[in-house]
Amino acid sequence: MMIKTQLCSAAIAAVLAISMVGGVGANEAGCVTSYDASKDYFPDKVEVKHSAGFSITYSGNTKHIRNDVSGETYVLYQCGTPAPADVATKAGSLQVGNWTKVASVPPKKIALDSAPASAIIEMLGVQSTVAASYKFFAVTSPCMQKQLAELPRVAQ
Repeated sequence: MMIKTQLCSAAIAAVLAISMVGGVGANEAGCVTSYDASKDYFPDKVEVKHSAGFSITYSGNTKHIRNDVSGETYVLYQCGTPAPADVATKAGSLQVGNWTKVASVPPKKIALDSAPASAIIEMLGVQSTVAASYKFFAVTSPCMQKQLAELPRVAQ
């Protein structure tokens, strides 16, 4: 079960990291300046073909990523658009309704929580968005090691 959880977490980290790049295909590259409720803000969608561990659904300005192993759901909404109604009433909350984590994308800064996530961040070329990392994980890339050495470390 632990291996399945780790693989599922790595897959979700990849999807979240891709959201950081912004402007993938026809998707918005930054914050929206004029919100249109009828617009699909994620026209280029990730299609999950071979997974029993997670799923992705879209709705207007939101992307829902569900980790079926842990039961967590990540709700990502396009920067500059309204947060889902449940979130707007509880600003700053990470636990809202049945949703586990809510975030605006693309994010400006992130904190790394695993070595696989650091590899994905590096492959996408968005290392400059890393603002902190957790204390205890092994990063094998010399470039990421150097960058992380200069950042604050937080306890998990």
